[in-house]
Amino acid sequence: MSVFALLFVGVVVGFRPAAMAFGFAPLEFASGAWQGGNALRLWLSPLVSLFLPSDLFSAIFNLVFLLITGRYVERAIGGVGLGILFVVAGYAGAFGRLLLTPQSPVAGAGMDPALFGVIGGYFMLYGVPDVIPTWRGFGRAGQIASLALFWIGLQLVFALIAGTFEPS
Repeated sequence: MSVFALLFVGVVVGFRPAAMAFGFAPLEFASGAWQGGNALRLWLSPLVSLFLPSDLFSAIFNLVFLLITGRYVERAIGGVGLGILFVVAGYAGAFGRLLLTPQSPVAGAGMDPALFGVIGGYFMLYGVPDVIPTWRGFGRAGQIASLALFWIGLQLVFALIAGTFEPS
């Protein structure tokens, strides 16, 4: 049902316009609009933006990664725990974006922050698989740094392919 709703919004409204209308924009939040009459929308925008991909390609990519890692994390911490991890990671990603780019008017969309949290939960629960090339000689910090660089590079490649890369 949720896949149908995602495709319906994407086709009828368009992924990009829906993401821009309902996504989390740090400038809105940093300007103090969260105190006014639009407060509920601003506080819910990080949650809503998790379910609004900026394009179909990133939606499919993120859903595949969520399927791969999410089922193992759910097996370990349960469905409610996975849901809490997903939402908390999404809000943490929005908070991090607010700290790093408080003057950005560009609305963020997509489940990337929440997916990073689920993948991080997977690595914390099960460790890093040997098939993933990481800097094992530098301990846990080296593995985390190499995974972060790999993920950022992969996201950059997919953003360039999809034409959604916007340096700010």
